Amino acid sequence: MRWRAADLLAVCVQNNPYCQKAAMEMKLLPKLVTLLETDPSNQVKIKALYAISCEYPVTTLQVDRYPLPENNSKKVHNMSFDLSNLL
Repeated sequence: MRWRAADLLAVCVQNNPYCQKAAMEMKLLPKLVTLLETDPSNQVKIKALYAISCEYPVTTLQVDRYPLPENNSKKVHNMSFDLSNLL
């Protein structure tokens, strides 16, 4: 169920500025990061990363705009840096 929810979110926000804005206003990034870091299922982690990449394009990701616990903020920043290097 969790991987389907993350997949649905990714499909909704992919290339859709209206849905991206709504998702940002709902502050879904910390929840997706938690799934990515702690979920035991690799399928859930893959879909969470997919949703993050669709919701927050690397070129516009501004980690400081989204309140995260201190230990997660650095991980999200590193993840966005790693993604930008892959592209």
